[in-house]
Amino acid sequence: MTVVLQDDFETDQGWTVENDPGLYDGGWERAVPRGDCDRGDPPSDFDETGDGYCYVTDNDLANCNSDVDGGPTHLISPTMDMTGLVDPILSYAYWWANDDQDGDPFTVAISNDDGGSWIELMTYTNIPEGWYEDEFHVDTYIALTSTMKVRFSAHDVGGASIDEGGVDAVLIADFACAGEPSCDDGILNQGEDRIDCGGPCPPCDCLSDGECDNAVYCDGSETCDAWGFCQSGSYPCAGGHWCHEGDDACIAHGSGDGEPDGDVDLVDFMRFQSCFGDIAGMECYPMNLTGDDGMVDLDDYGTFVGVLVGP
Repeated sequence: MTVVLQDDFETDQGWTVENDPGLYDGGWERAVPRGDCDRGDPPSDFDETGDGYCYVTDNDLANCNSDVDGGPTHLISPTMDMTGLVDPILSYAYWWANDDQDGDPFTVAISNDDGGSWIELMTYTNIPEGWYEDEFHVDTYIALTSTMKVRFSAHDVGGASIDEGGVDAVLIADFACAGEPSCDDGILNQGEDRIDCGGPCPPCDCLSDGECDNAVYCDGSETCDAWGFCQSGSYPCAGGHWCHEGDDACIAHGSGDGEPDGDVDLVDFMRFQSCFGDIAGMECYPMNLTGDDGMVDLDDYGTFVGVLVGP
């Protein structure tokens, strides 16, 4: 077992709280649950370790107003590196109390771009009050990167419910069976040049990106992957451009104005006719109005007619 994160919140390991502007009260806080307010708050942390800390929503020590109002409030883990892991599993304990069972959500989500985007793993709504456990195989849901985060969110959608959330005993660990290294174990572990090829294993198809280069600019940059196989490149030109192989360049789509005089008229139509069916050369660049291949064709004709204004 390789532990990525193990946190029972007895110490502060760098979790952050982000509250939506719609949150009136009840943000996440690391605390020992008060547990005596009869407001849905947990009586203790889940694992009852150390001083009994966990994350809870609105642990009000003054007047028992333990409740999420509005929201959501987000509890976000520190950034984690999961590259190279085989089967990382996220497990955690959670508490979600909703007094009128109206579907207010407690959600768990994961990100592989440092919180830039999130994929939802689970939403809990109408469940009996109490601590529960759950777990997920992370790579089933998202590609593993060096910028992984986990997020727990509590939300009182209607605003009239008493909602209380808790999180404890978070563990992210990778489980892999140890065995003798081999040339088909999918691991770079015995002096291979790439995974399961080179060195003591059969030769790799490639060892560097340069060996995969097919010298075709419009095919993009080919790469040699971790298993020693060449992978195709991606189209190198952004939207609104086509790829000119002869010049190794991305050319912006034309407007149909070949003269140019500021409008698309019958003179331009004559040029379009002369260019039709050919790869757009210098004289024909303006007539390639759409598409990726640089060919002046029927797709360009349809666009050209749409901008033709007259003599």
